[in-house]
Amino acid sequence: MQFTSNFVSAVVLACTSLVAAQNAGPFVPWFSASNTGLCVQPSSQATNAPLIAAACAGTAVQTWSWLKDSGTNVYRLQNGAPPFMCADIVSPGVGTQVIYGECTNSDGSGNPVSNAEWVASAALPNTVTLQSHILRATVVNCITLVDGDLILEPCGSASQGWIVGI
Repeated sequence: MQFTSNFVSAVVLACTSLVAAQNAGPFVPWFSASNTGLCVQPSSQATNAPLIAAACAGTAVQTWSWLKDSGTNVYRLQNGAPPFMCADIVSPGVGTQVIYGECTNSDGSGNPVSNAEWVASAALPNTVTLQSHILRATVVNCITLVDGDLILEPCGSASQGWIVGI
């Protein structure tokens, strides 16, 4: 049987889309290094809900998968409960709340949303700081635990340590 290049391209595109749409794994807790009894979770499953640190309860909403960009220490942090969204920001500025948002662009490309990318200070699994990587550029603001909220602050604080991927 002979296939046209258009047919083969369509099959490859369909398969690529299926792979991109699959959820990642394994999903493990994301802990505060300064208080390992606190796990990161969205405050609700709604888009743009703030991420918070709450008492670890062993639930899926407190688990995350670390999706690594090949050859880098850049990761997307995908939640383990439906709708499987990512840690995201709307701005890299100081004081910005880390939120629960889309992992990939809405254009159907499957490309990651740059606002949902983070630079880990070491290869995972590990205890690390996480710097914002908005618009494919590393910014000197890190995810910081502030009164139970995850906020971007200048890097260098003890409350910016996170145990991830363990």
